[in-house]
Amino acid sequence: IVQFPWANSHGYTDYKRVLDLDKATAVTEYKIGNTTYTREAFCSNPDQVMAFKYSTDDKTKISFTLSMNYPKQMEGHGAFSKVEGNDTIVMWGRAPSIYGKWDNGHEGIVSMAQLKIIPLGGTVTAKGNKLIVSGADEVIMLYSCDTSFIDAQTSAKYVKGSATDPESNVRGNIKKAVKKGYERLLSDHQKDHRSLFRKTYVEFDGSHTHDHIKAFHYAKYELLATTRDTTITRNGTKIPSERFHHQYGGSNHSWMTRASHFLNENVEKHFGFVETANMPSVAEPLMRWIKELS
Repeated sequence: IVQFPWANSHGYTDYKRVLDLDKATAVTEYKIGNTTYTREAFCSNPDQVMAFKYSTDDKTKISFTLSMNYPKQMEGHGAFSKVEGNDTIVMWGRAPSIYGKWDNGHEGIVSMAQLKIIPLGGTVTAKGNKLIVSGADEVIMLYSCDTSFIDAQTSAKYVKGSATDPESNVRGNIKKAVKKGYERLLSDHQKDHRSLFRKTYVEFDGSHTHDHIKAFHYAKYELLATTRDTTITRNGTKIPSERFHHQYGGSNHSWMTRASHFLNENVEKHFGFVETANMPSVAEPLMRWIKELS
């Protein structure tokens, strides 16, 4: 959660959000007085980080408070967050192995996330479980996360230093991203994204902006943002729960209360156009998953 001093103010104008499908960036802008505040964000596949840049158009100083916390229902057991140093927050979680029970074998999936703040000018300090940025000209935030999940046939039991240890991956991702810098992260991200996104060019009745074309390009963007040839397949649904364990309730739509993969019409919805879009490699995780289940 990023809390700005003016968060509850009604004095902002010209608010807009832009998702650029070709650049694969999300930009939010608004004005307070004569100052335009901008947040640019992207999620990098090659560097496995989310990157945010906060800036203004007239060098107005940027200040905010940042925190990362689990919902209260998830705290305790295997879930906690903490501040490291004066510029980093770490989150650690362990899911129950079965039906909401934490056993001594710790077989449940482990997750780890790290967020680092890099201010240009100004200061960043720690207070309790929060980071406070004061008087910065520009702020970069880098976030990375991982879990101990490998595939459907491999135990997700956490073993430090092994393939099921997400901590080494996450800390390594952040360390490399800091060294690379924001502009190079953005450049490498867009080069990777466009290598697949630009494999097709579409024109409809002489128009490049027809609604059907926009929908086609958005479908490409959405799939590239959720699965690649080196990852697990795109999930057919979300995880609509504040709990680690998702209950199998008695509702007629009980599938909506748990995290699931679906091998049904969702495959057609999400992967049916990959050949038309000239992106067949994006479907390789799906093919691997089907093979694992067979």
